[in-house]
Amino acid sequence: MKMNKLYTLLIISLMMISTQTNAQCYWVYDDCYPLLLDFAPFTSPICAGSCVTLNPILDPGSSTTLIPHDFSWAASSGAVPAPGLGFPGATTVCPEVNTTYTLTVNSFGPNLMSNGDFSLGTSCFTSAYFYTIGAGTGADPFLDTYGDYYSVCSNISSVTSPSISPFTGAPNMLAFNGATDGRVAYSQSVNVCPGTASSSNTYQFTIDVASWTDAPSPIYKPKLQILINGIPQLTYMIPDFDNWNHLSFTWSSGMTSIALIEIKDLNTQWNYNDFAITNLTFRRMSTSTATTTVNVILEPDACVTEAMIGGDYFYNFSSVPSAGVTVDYIGFHFVPPYATVTPLGCTMTTTVPATYNWYTDVFAACPGAYGVCIKNIHYLGCTWAVPHSASCCAAMRYGSFTGYRNADTSHSTIASMPEQFLTIVPNPNNGTFTLKGSVPGITTTTQATLEIIDILGKTILTDIVQLENGSINKTITLGNDITNGVYMVRFNADGNIKVLKFTLDR
Repeated sequence: MKMNKLYTLLIISLMMISTQTNAQCYWVYDDCYPLLLDFAPFTSPICAGSCVTLNPILDPGSSTTLIPHDFSWAASSGAVPAPGLGFPGATTVCPEVNTTYTLTVNSFGPNLMSNGDFSLGTSCFTSAYFYTIGAGTGADPFLDTYGDYYSVCSNISSVTSPSISPFTGAPNMLAFNGATDGRVAYSQSVNVCPGTASSSNTYQFTIDVASWTDAPSPIYKPKLQILINGIPQLTYMIPDFDNWNHLSFTWSSGMTSIALIEIKDLNTQWNYNDFAITNLTFRRMSTSTATTTVNVILEPDACVTEAMIGGDYFYNFSSVPSAGVTVDYIGFHFVPPYATVTPLGCTMTTTVPATYNWYTDVFAACPGAYGVCIKNIHYLGCTWAVPHSASCCAAMRYGSFTGYRNADTSHSTIASMPEQFLTIVPNPNNGTFTLKGSVPGITTTTQATLEIIDILGKTILTDIVQLENGSINKTITLGNDITNGVYMVRFNADGNIKVLKFTLDR
């Protein structure tokens, strides 16, 4: 707001050129060191299915003046720990494979602007504007001069601005009647950390600005320009009055050690061109990273399968990798209708790969067993308990063993039907095949149950077939919705059970 010349003359006696009062200033120290991150030692590798705690720490050579502001994580695979504010605490990760974790911490140094909230009045900065204690009445007199003047205020009350107070957290502000010649409204020089020819330090400047008169047109609105070492960094026209606007930008120090911060009003209109500033900050920014890798010992693929050597049948244990793997296996028998496996409680251990004659090893240790299942797998100090529903089992069928990775015992045979008596032709086939052969001991006409089962244990077809004097010659055609793959035919005639495999290849 502007006054006529008569009132201006009355106020001239209150004006003076601003000077910097060093006795009241506080000069802020920044050690210029980076924030160096590391991780406390942890056990690695870990067993698959286990977890480990990552505990970030600061290297002893880290900066003591940088304060962590926020952090984030990245992971080469799997789940990522949550981001947060401040410095991260210990976090637990449970990788399934070898995983590299990267921690990024953003930090800020101390505010290098002395008296940035103007709590010390006119100390620590200079201005080419004239200083006045203000005109009017009240504990916080409003600024009411002709122009080119400023005052330290905690509140402005005028005809055009009912009330404007400092931004939250700032006790005071500088209020200006805009100059008509673009002179420097505010200036302060601070020490900064110089960089090198290949790297620089980054600083963030922030300020809150407002207009305290309601300009009727944009040509009267304050247009502030902020410069560092004479180079413009930001130009901003204050859009309205009575509202604070938060401004910020970043600046790279290069190899300089001094930052001269200046604020000008580029608008040279004398009327309505009034503004206020407060909450000036200038801080070094730092981004630090640390990387660590958690190695994982994967569960080896250990499975029990069948083998026949010289007419004798054996259990074979296979694993990848094979070296150093041991397994505990447990005997089992079936519970009718042969879809359930009941462990017998007898456990044996072997180093794989190994071959065991079931006549001597299995039934000697587990009398009454129909086969074995993997119970535990041991490798490189890790132990994995194999859930029974996901066991690797082998079941007896007339002196031989059939391996099933998923322990689907509905495919297993426990009765003594020599496999040469029943056949599937052709095999592989295109969905149409014939099951033919005879069942020993059956001399009359009887019925048998026939099931076709996929590799997941799902029954896709069930049929009742007629046996004439123990013989069968049954042609089966599968629907077009049955996809290519390996299937099993389960044939049950008066308790004589036979399981045959065939391949569908249309």
